[in-house]
Amino acid sequence: MAPLTPLRASLAAALASALLLAPRPAQACAACACGVPSLTVTGEEVPFAGRLRLSGALRGWGLRQGEPGEREQLRELRLDLGVAYSPRDWLTLSAVVPLQGRELRESNLARSRALAPGDMEVSARAVVARDRAFAPRHVLSVLGGVKLPTAPEVHDAEGEPLPLDGQLGTGSFDPFAGLAYSGFRGPFALSASVTGRLPTHGRDGYRGPPALLASVGAQYQPRAQAWALRLGSDVQVAGAGTASGARDASVKGVVAFLSPDVLFSPRQDLLLAAGVRVPVLQHTEEPVRFSPVFTLSLAVDR
Repeated sequence: MAPLTPLRASLAAALASALLLAPRPAQACAACACGVPSLTVTGEEVPFAGRLRLSGALRGWGLRQGEPGEREQLRELRLDLGVAYSPRDWLTLSAVVPLQGRELRESNLARSRALAPGDMEVSARAVVARDRAFAPRHVLSVLGGVKLPTAPEVHDAEGEPLPLDGQLGTGSFDPFAGLAYSGFRGPFALSASVTGRLPTHGRDGYRGPPALLASVGAQYQPRAQAWALRLGSDVQVAGAGTASGARDASVKGVVAFLSPDVLFSPRQDLLLAAGVRVPVLQHTEEPVRFSPVFTLSLAVDR
């Protein structure tokens, strides 16, 4: 998901290229190997030993925050490059690196721009229960990971660091953990997850707000068809963070998005998706208004 604070943005290019070009023995398609014919978005794929998924997701989003006369505007275009590998039929290891272009317009009309890799995220997802080993109808997993402070500090033409909101990363280690469920029945699929994040102190003493994120998605895929319709929703409840040693409650509150998506598989083991995340609830302690988030993504199973 796109970040829900201006500082949370939250390898893979070279690694993905190497993995794509590396020779691999012939094997059955991913859907055949796990017995689940449903098209699955990245992060919800059913694991089987040796499954490898390479992905890229392009997202464009923006926000405005502050009272009139003191309002900041932020726009960002980011490309998330990811790799996910399942060494066992119950374990998936993932890494995602964002390439970000960000523009910040401050209340005094000053503009700053940044273009660089953002903070890398690594995670693991382990299946703890499923109704059967092959073609499962119900899968329950635990997940955990950490966002790493890999984004460089960005400076302006005079060599001064950009404002915190203009930086591409927080400079902090931000762990997260949660539960995820996937269900499959005929042409329908259901997914749900709950994840908690607890950021640590980073650049200039900033600490992002602790947050709880709940997501649910429903999908319909006509039998024997290479396309699917998906409708998702996610809600984030955030607390107060810390900025310059003081309490920062600018994004404390609740934000919710509704996300319609179209999935299309033009050939075996290739998945394309397009969608938009529309903000439907924005209740924060200080005025923060998110724009719709537009997404195009591609995933390749090997």
